[in-house]
Amino acid sequence: MFLCVGSMGLFLLLAFRHPSVLFFGLVFGLAYVRSEQVRPRAPAFHLEQVQSMVFIVDDFPVKKPASWSIQAKALGYWDGYSWVRGSGRYILYLSKTYVIPELGDVYVARVNLKDFAKPMFPAERDWGDYYRGKGIYGTAFIAQNQCRLLVKNSGAWRLQEKFHVWQESWAQLFTRYMPEGRNLEVAKAMLLGIRSSIDFETMSAYSYLGAIHILSVSGLHVGLLYVGLSFLLGFLLRRGKRGRFIFFTLMLLILWTYAGISGFSAPVLRSAWMFSVMLYASSFGNRHHSINTLAFSAFLMLLVDPSALVQPGFQLSYLAVLGLMLFQSKLVSWKTFQFSNQILTWLGKNTWELTCVAIAAQVLTWPLIIYYFHQFPNPLYFFLLNPLLILLSTIALGIGFLFLALAPIFEFFSWTLLNQALGMLLDSGFSLLHGLMLTTVGHFQAVLPFLQIHAAELGFYALFLFFAWIWYVTRWTTYIWLLAIIILMECIHRYSNDSIQEGSWLGHYKGEMVWVSIKNHKSIFWGPQSMQADPAWIQNHLSPMWAQYGVRDTMSYYYPRNKNLTWTYHGREFRYLAYPCLKPSASVNQVIFKKGLKMHASWLRSWAKTNQVFLHKPSTYLIQKINLNANYLDDGLALRY
Repeated sequence: MFLCVGSMGLFLLLAFRHPSVLFFGLVFGLAYVRSEQVRPRAPAFHLEQVQSMVFIVDDFPVKKPASWSIQAKALGYWDGYSWVRGSGRYILYLSKTYVIPELGDVYVARVNLKDFAKPMFPAERDWGDYYRGKGIYGTAFIAQNQCRLLVKNSGAWRLQEKFHVWQESWAQLFTRYMPEGRNLEVAKAMLLGIRSSIDFETMSAYSYLGAIHILSVSGLHVGLLYVGLSFLLGFLLRRGKRGRFIFFTLMLLILWTYAGISGFSAPVLRSAWMFSVMLYASSFGNRHHSINTLAFSAFLMLLVDPSALVQPGFQLSYLAVLGLMLFQSKLVSWKTFQFSNQILTWLGKNTWELTCVAIAAQVLTWPLIIYYFHQFPNPLYFFLLNPLLILLSTIALGIGFLFLALAPIFEFFSWTLLNQALGMLLDSGFSLLHGLMLTTVGHFQAVLPFLQIHAAELGFYALFLFFAWIWYVTRWTTYIWLLAIIILMECIHRYSNDSIQEGSWLGHYKGEMVWVSIKNHKSIFWGPQSMQADPAWIQNHLSPMWAQYGVRDTMSYYYPRNKNLTWTYHGREFRYLAYPCLKPSASVNQVIFKKGLKMHASWLRSWAKTNQVFLHKPSTYLIQKINLNANYLDDGLALRY
């Protein structure tokens, strides 16, 4: 981390030859130290000790199939003997039998707090560590009649509630005038920041083509709004000091109101702060350095939440913007288009500029994309389609902002036909975008999966960029040799970590067995048929492991529910029992019992000579009665063979 920050600081200093850009490196260096100092501490007790808890809802609820998901701040705990002052936050799921909770509601509930599931397979992300870094220490489901409302809307979040009401009003307009389906859900996510239930196919298409950032309100959206407002209100800048002040006030008010309506998410706040600084400079004629503007935005964000520095979203968004500032204009200057036909000249110029935007944004981010997500968009389709994707998404967003501005007015005057026309136009815009994306993903290999990059290689890449820039400025041959040494070190590191590895792991999916084996860069896994409808589980749990072990090909087998399986691995016979069989086989070395399997003591004793694995830990009574000595997968950890 310190190597990357230091290299980037020197790189920027040489790039711009302006000492003020060191502020950028200083901000990130100090924020990293500060994030380690203020990392939230867990409560000084075990979660299992808590029997009841008083909490306040401090975020808007999210609708789930059978519950309301809320983020709750603990006010007090009851451990069976006394009340203790609460600390920390938790993700709670309230049964749908309760009235929908509101921001600021205070509840008392009987809870069974649990830690987040541990990583099940190698290289899988530790979500418990991720949430603990954000001050969230556990989760629980609150069933019917286990919770009581104490205070209705304590009134601590009046402003957020007002923004939420406006957000819901616009969401209802979208629902009323757009057909149900993919386009509607994406429109609400893109323009309002509503965490909607976008289907996995659509999410994967955006991810595979490197356009996942479009789905959340971010710099692209705020920037488009900024450009549109500047065009509409730019005449005020020519009206003297009073006009400039009115322009600045109106622009600032609209930008931050939109940030509030979209939920004050981290990407929106980053963009809002950055464009606010640019707005002040352009309104009152002050000069501003783009790198320092970006650093000021980062400083304000890290001042509020220093732990954001180690979050992938923060790193990727700022590095993407930094790449645009450093490389986009230089890449554009490499190629000029001059044709006898002006239309062809305009088309070639703009296509090349949009392509340079995509390249510049990826220069600093592609290693982190592979590091965190173990995949990368196919460069061929990414660079060929990116200009069209940017164009179509900009058109769709432009129509969306037009809908946000005009739909409430048309609704007030009951001009239903005009709103219907806007809704159809917006639906058509998203249909063009999704048609191109889904066609590409459906017919071509749009993503390179199972990629792996190590933390040391991130440092090598930072050093490579640093010395490459020095060579570009000085043209000294010495730096060519340094670049060659860095490439050699990377090859040695890659070769030493690319040895053929094999093994097998036993995990579980919703109480059913998952068996994965890897050999010679190929993987075979067995899973229940219900896994076919949940490809996100495979991507989150298995893809990181496949990337780490260099898997190039996978083969899947899905077995039906309540079926016993027998297989052989390295000369050992394994058996998975989904229902009790009559008599154990003497050849079985390992038996796996399904979660929820009805087990009787006499039947379990017949398997005493066999190694046993329970996907769900039996009752204490049963364990004591037959003196079980077995492995349990309740804690989420897979077993390796």
